[in-house]
Amino acid sequence: MIKKYLIALLGDRLSLKLHKIKSRLSYVVRFFSKPLSEKELSKALYDIGIIEGDTVYLHTAMSKIGHLRNGPDTIINLLMGIVKESGTIGAPAHLPPRLVFDKIKDKAILDLRYENIITGSIAKNIKGRQASFCSSHPFASSCFLGKHAKIITSEHQSSSFVCDKKSPMGKLLGLNGKIIGMGIDFSAIVFYHIIEDLIENFPIQVYDKPRMIEYIDNSGKKIKRKISTYNKEVSKTRVEKIGGKNSRKILLHYLLKNNAIVFFKFGRADSWLLKTNLVYISLVSMLNDGFTIYTDKSLSDGVK
Repeated sequence: MIKKYLIALLGDRLSLKLHKIKSRLSYVVRFFSKPLSEKELSKALYDIGIIEGDTVYLHTAMSKIGHLRNGPDTIINLLMGIVKESGTIGAPAHLPPRLVFDKIKDKAILDLRYENIITGSIAKNIKGRQASFCSSHPFASSCFLGKHAKIITSEHQSSSFVCDKKSPMGKLLGLNGKIIGMGIDFSAIVFYHIIEDLIENFPIQVYDKPRMIEYIDNSGKKIKRKISTYNKEVSKTRVEKIGGKNSRKILLHYLLKNNAIVFFKFGRADSWLLKTNLVYISLVSMLNDGFTIYTDKSLSDGVK
């Protein structure tokens, strides 16, 4: 909660600089600590039900996990060793929307191949691999490795929305994918927006008016398209925001009720796994009961 207040107070640019300093300090601490057992890490993934052929999407905070001998490579290689050639792994390769639009406003070229993404070293590692595929979105791109990587990322530029059926999140749902969070809160992920883009007549207008944007995507292709951004006022009570205390409790209630979330330990990190099909069922159930991830009322105000 303190971190959220600081980010809101300092703004994107200064917060990003402080995040980089913190990451460097955390790296030094991890470097001088005892390396984690890869056997135990692999067992943790097996124990939560990761199997051959799975499609897995990762949200990670490496500083919370502990010392890994080969850093992000350890986790990526462990996962690829489990899901094998028939499986796929991915991660968000996001940029702060404000920084994106400031750059465009200054008439600078936004080239996603060279921008420094803010979603962690595992995401950077996946993006940097020659075999990876990345979706075409200026601030909400995702990158994948494995069997379905190209298919998952191929149509993100076809809509102004972030999580419709052509987006990586829509494709992840279609594949009954699994989302793993390591060292981060379960509320701070993009997948929950999928109901807003898939359900007709969603009761809240979450987007501002679309605007035209030009950029160079991760494949080097110049793209001109409309982009929708989330309305700041509406987002104040969103599940991961400072004002989202109630919506966060409600979301967790429905995730647990539908067996959509499993909590576990990965190294030193408090972690969780979400099953996308059950998450979607949970979001629909919430909506049917009058709740969304923007709800500012309490659980007792409408739960059945």
